[in-house]
Amino acid sequence: MGCSIKNYIMGIKMYRCSLALKFSGLSVKKISELCFYSSQQAFTRYFKECFGTTPVEFRSNSEVIFGKIPAWGHKVNGALMDLDVSYIYIPHLELYGVSGKYECDFYHIGKAHTMQRAELEKTFSSLLLTIPDKVYTLCKPVNLKCDKISFDYHIGVTAEFSKEKELPALPVISGDYLRFTFTKKVGSTSDRILYVYKQYMAQHCITRRDGHDIELFEYTHPPDALEYTHTVYVPVLFDEKLIDMLLTRTSEPS
Repeated sequence: MGCSIKNYIMGIKMYRCSLALKFSGLSVKKISELCFYSSQQAFTRYFKECFGTTPVEFRSNSEVIFGKIPAWGHKVNGALMDLDVSYIYIPHLELYGVSGKYECDFYHIGKAHTMQRAELEKTFSSLLLTIPDKVYTLCKPVNLKCDKISFDYHIGVTAEFSKEKELPALPVISGDYLRFTFTKKVGSTSDRILYVYKQYMAQHCITRRDGHDIELFEYTHPPDALEYTHTVYVPVLFDEKLIDMLLTRTSEPS
């Protein structure tokens, strides 16, 4: 489905503002200027209309709530026909691989981070020398109180694939997740993640809890990296909105 130009612009603005407030040291005044609001007061009014809270209050909350960001059409909408969404609780997942950090500025929030991740991915490939049937990436924004947003980024495999290489342990994964499985190749992998956040999370008022986003690449014929299933796991707060969404999906005709 499409959307109005107004919703498209406001959706981008509010998505960037919410993450900048949560994961950067940019002041509310500076964020309002970066979004070309006439004043900090005008920005605060619109932000409160979207999120039901002021920018200052939003910054102090522990979760990132996407509930009222204006959702807008995205070029991977066609993937919905082959998109499976389900809830999963991960009790304990141990991975092994390589870790690093990268940064992006305000205007790169919500865009693909391909270049920033490339060096770490190259290091990972050189260590393994081959592609196992399952590769995981973990990504989590962290607030270093600077003008840019920093991300912890990890690439790893499960224990059986790391024994010979003696790869270091990555952060242990656990908790409530929404699982998005894309079986149709529509758009890039980053396009699909942006769809999850910019459209699905917004439409269904899903709250993101603290944790790592996970991407799982399951290769059909390793070491051939061309055929794979792409699954995205988003850490979520198990609240009434999530329960309502799950019940709605369960009641939909197949």
